[in-house]
Amino acid sequence: MRTAVRRHGRVLSWQSRTALVAVAMVGLVALGSAVTRGGDQPPAARGGAPPAPLDWSSAVTPDPPRTSAASPQPEPSATTPAQRKTPASPSPRVPSATPSPAGPALAPGARIGLEPVTHPGYRVRHRDFLGRIDPVGASSPAVDKADATFTVRAGLADRRCVSLEAVNYPGFYLRHQDFAIHLHRRDPSAIFAADATFCPRPGAGGRDISLRSYNYPDRHLYHQRSRLFIATSGDGAAMTFAVRTPW
Repeated sequence: MRTAVRRHGRVLSWQSRTALVAVAMVGLVALGSAVTRGGDQPPAARGGAPPAPLDWSSAVTPDPPRTSAASPQPEPSATTPAQRKTPASPSPRVPSATPSPAGPALAPGARIGLEPVTHPGYRVRHRDFLGRIDPVGASSPAVDKADATFTVRAGLADRRCVSLEAVNYPGFYLRHQDFAIHLHRRDPSAIFAADATFCPRPGAGGRDISLRSYNYPDRHLYHQRSRLFIATSGDGAAMTFAVRTPW
């Protein structure tokens, strides 16, 4: 037997109740769809105010990623200024010499020997009244030792320079004549005084000396095949000497 429900004084049949439930369900579905479509629309379309723009000024910048200690680092370029090395210039060759004990300075009255820096064991000397360099040492004959010893005198032409007097021939001086060195007796002429005066100049390293001609200031004392001359620097003249104690 079919059951009926009274509604406002009416009795509803089972079919009427079923129709009411279906209508209610359709309404609920329609309401849900409207809500969903409303959420997809922009705020202005939904009647709301647009949101304020985001403020990024107070945003915290993230730290850069750290490199792991195990990560390989790039090698510097070999052509960078820090890595590039300029090869050192070769040093000039200096003639080797075993120096004798240092002798007295070129002070007036001192007895000295002059050893060519390029010819250790040799000494400036006179022989047959000519200036030359020869090997002279402790075992040399007495005459050779005497020939290689000179007394320093104040320059005959200029006292700031020097003249060299032979110890075994007092009154005889080394002088140049025709650019060759001779041992001549002193005479009172001005030309002799000028020819017999030499002005010392510091040599390499400041310890050795070269002897410049007083009256030919572009010429220095030098040797050629054991003979002594004065010559210009273009002739390879600036020979240097070490001042030694006499043998």
